[in-house]
Amino acid sequence: MTRTALKGSLAAAAGLALVLGGVGSALAQDEPAEDFASGTPSGGPGLDLNGQLDGEDMPVNAYMHQLVVENWPYTVYGVQVEMEPETLDPFEERAWGDVPVENLPLVLGVLANGYNGDYASGVLDAAGAGSAITTDEYGVEEIAYAGTQAAIWHLTDGWEIDAEDPTDEVDDVDEQVLAVMDYLIDNAEPIEEPNPEPHFAIDNAEAVTDGSEVGPFTVSTNYSPDSPTSILPPISLTQPEGATLVNERGDALDRFEDGQAIWVEFDGEETGPVTVTAETATWIAPVGRTFAPVDESGADTEGQRLILASQISDRVATEIEFASPDEATSPESEATLPVAGSTLPTVVGIAAALVAGVVVLVLKRRRAGTAGGDRGENDK
Repeated sequence: MTRTALKGSLAAAAGLALVLGGVGSALAQDEPAEDFASGTPSGGPGLDLNGQLDGEDMPVNAYMHQLVVENWPYTVYGVQVEMEPETLDPFEERAWGDVPVENLPLVLGVLANGYNGDYASGVLDAAGAGSAITTDEYGVEEIAYAGTQAAIWHLTDGWEIDAEDPTDEVDDVDEQVLAVMDYLIDNAEPIEEPNPEPHFAIDNAEAVTDGSEVGPFTVSTNYSPDSPTSILPPISLTQPEGATLVNERGDALDRFEDGQAIWVEFDGEETGPVTVTAETATWIAPVGRTFAPVDESGADTEGQRLILASQISDRVATEIEFASPDEATSPESEATLPVAGSTLPTVVGIAAALVAGVVVLVLKRRRAGTAGGDRGENDK
């Protein structure tokens, strides 16, 4: 069975556009190929690993790769054991089809349970490897990284670790690296290349005005952990002055969820328009995206390709304006939500029952020059 999501963290995109009513038909979701995340390499030597490739001895170093985007490091792994790690040229994101590597779905399955730059001890615990022995030269992070890297090279290149002498360290370290590698390979289920189309829309087709209250409005989004197809963190909202967004029980809301019915309770019928601020952490590049070293012209150069183990994220926000009840009338037609990969539909003929048509937030891939991190890969 091939999965399409990874721990709620797989997604693409950054940058935000707000489309109201019939505006925005020119904003297509099929972005040009030059839109991608980029960064500079960093890291340092990890544990030395002993093994063979095609029957020949091939000792390697589990170089602890990091990709630095907007001064923030993200954990990555090499996916070509025979290629030297590039430490000078910048890297740019590439689709899997542009990377000459096999078994990337299984590699992403490894990353679902492997070391992602955080909670290294948790990886060892899950693998039954016990507590890592640390010295001045290495610690639990190096062991978790080496076991994860060994599993990846085994899948991408057929590299076989020396089960009798896997590292140049003490026996306990040998056993821990082997335990992590075996655990990750045994539990790797293939996961498709992450490339979802994020969306958020509020449909007003059923909304009516009742005194100072208008609703219900229906939220459609994949920014919601309560959705069976959710791949993104929830969108939080800031309650406006002059009105309160509530659910069917009248409870004030603090976030938008997929399938949610919402009402707006204005302080009075003469209240003017109010503005709701919506905010979320969105991913520029999700776990499993691959990167290639490039020269000044952006052309690929020689060097080991990398796969991202910790999502690159940024925080975005937008404002949604709601009209006052005395300006609202019953809608005359229903609106259509955007279809992934197509141009946003033009919404016409809607006499707004609070929102002018359907409010659609379209999150698009940010170009390389503006990609950045939010200083918190676990930020939800």
